[in-house]
Amino acid sequence: MTSPADGAADEGELLNRGEIEISGRIMPASNATFFGTATLDGQSLQCVYKPVAGERPLWDFPDGTLAGREVAAYVVSEQLGWNVVPPTVLRGDAPAGPGMVQAWREPDAGQDPVDLVPEGQVPEGYLHVLDAYDGQDNPISLVHEDSEALRRMAVFDVMINNADRKGGHVLAMTDGHRFGVDHGVCFNVDDKLRTVLWGWAREPLDPEDAADVQAFLDTLCTSSSDLVDRLGDLVEDAELAAMRRRCERLLRRNMMPVPASGRPSIPWPAF
Repeated sequence: MTSPADGAADEGELLNRGEIEISGRIMPASNATFFGTATLDGQSLQCVYKPVAGERPLWDFPDGTLAGREVAAYVVSEQLGWNVVPPTVLRGDAPAGPGMVQAWREPDAGQDPVDLVPEGQVPEGYLHVLDAYDGQDNPISLVHEDSEALRRMAVFDVMINNADRKGGHVLAMTDGHRFGVDHGVCFNVDDKLRTVLWGWAREPLDPEDAADVQAFLDTLCTSSSDLVDRLGDLVEDAELAAMRRRCERLLRRNMMPVPASGRPSIPWPAF
């Protein structure tokens, strides 16, 4: 199999125009999720395909909108310049109908950015999230690494109101970068942040992160911007307004949020 030339633009071309061939289904997954290959002009790219027809109805998200939310998350990631989300597009001509197509990222199985360890044994370079018991009633601690890539992912999740940041949705690359995937339940008007990345709760925003969020917010508040047009085709106006308010609140407080009382703050299952 050949690989595309360097750069997300080449991957985007393959995702948008390549012929998609499905080779298998990714199990388990709440919604129909397929692994395949997009091929164009002799170049191929492994990809994930989630058809709208395979989306499971949810009481708190409009039917048929999860694919668009996945693409919207990529648009936000791209605008920030943080490369949190792999290139993601909407395709109307995919094998099982319209849906989301995303570049595949193969994680390094030897790295665990989010992990469960014996209670109190937090590894060096990791942050403690919570204590619990495993299936055998052994006391354990949920931890995640203290890295720039994961910290920015945590900020990103606050911005897009990610309701499902499981440990398995963090992909560790061999070079130290971390990708986030599965962003179908984001951008809700109601606060729904559920994440395993609570290690920075109450910590001040990193100044560089804050500057990037401010630049993003400035663009989002410009009605004629390409960003507003792109996101407006993917999520509702009220959801964009809610994201603006969340960014403003994050910058005003200059502090990472804490888990909310009265509603779940950790996705279930956490992995």
